[in-house]
Amino acid sequence: TVYTDSSCTSNGAQSARAGSSIWYGPDDPRNTAFRLEGQGHTNNTGELAAVLIALQQNKDTKRLNVLSDSKYALDAVTKHTNKWAQIGYIGVTNKELVGAIAGEL
Repeated sequence: TVYTDSSCTSNGAQSARAGSSIWYGPDDPRNTAFRLEGQGHTNNTGELAAVLIALQQNKDTKRLNVLSDSKYALDAVTKHTNKWAQIGYIGVTNKELVGAIAGEL
């Protein structure tokens, strides 16, 4: 089980900066926090980035429970991934992150 979260200053504005965290448990060396590169982020880009990194950290894990307070991120991964992949992510917000997540599944 891994917990992910994100926050974003000036959410959605060009000057917005997002930071994300991944937490496995007390004193776990995989726990991490990071700032997304660039600008113009949203809270959702931060949430998706955290999910992506968590999946990348656990490539050899057969089953991973990802817990997040972001309905957007969880729905993107569990409900929409196949449909969005079929349309080539055309018109999908955060398509680079969503596509990268799909590639890790």
